Amino acid sequence: MNCPRCNSLNDDAAKFCNSCGSSLSLHSGGVGEINASIPKKEKKGGCLKSLLIVIGVLFVIFLLIGIFAGDDETTNQGTSQSNGESKITEPTESPFNLEDFKLEAEQYPYKELARNPKEYMDKKLVFVGQVVQVMESGNKAQYRINVTSNEFGYEDTIYVFYKRDKDESRILEDDIVTIWGESKGLITYEATIGGNITIPQVDAVAIELMK
Repeated sequence: MNCPRCNSLNDDAAKFCNSCGSSLSLHSGGVGEINASIPKKEKKGGCLKSLLIVIGVLFVIFLLIGIFAGDDETTNQGTSQSNGESKITEPTESPFNLEDFKLEAEQYPYKELARNPKEYMDKKLVFVGQVVQVMESGNKAQYRINVTSNEFGYEDTIYVFYKRDKDESRILEDDIVTIWGESKGLITYEATIGGNITIPQVDAVAIELMK
């Protein structure tokens, strides 16, 4: 080995330099100390593994956040739709206008109403006739009215249902009246002398006394 001081070549087993007498053991010990003082490098594989674990954990966290956020949004949309449905209102009917009803009403032949009641169901109609019978209960009234005029008076009876206003004048037997209402087919009732009678039915919306 070479002497660390004078660099002279010595035998490997020599403990002192043949030229300068320096101890050769310092040389071998120094190398050991130098080698011992060099820090060991960490394996790169361990760092990479740790990095991948961190990335995996972050990915799972973001995935869970996305799932919960989506559920909240769906819930909010469902609530909004539910609230929206609760706000839906049915279309309201237009207010009744009696004058328009009177203008639209028509006078139909009595025999047609009696013969083909289905064809005239809910038709707006108007009649002038004579009251032959009055039946009242509070402000609700039922009338039998003859609506076909002839040289002897009136014939052809209809059955009328009507609800009077509280301040409206009563209708009496033998009154001549104008009736506006809707055709409701036929009605059958028992006559006072026995037997059943079937005649056209009218639900009146207005009755005016003529005389």
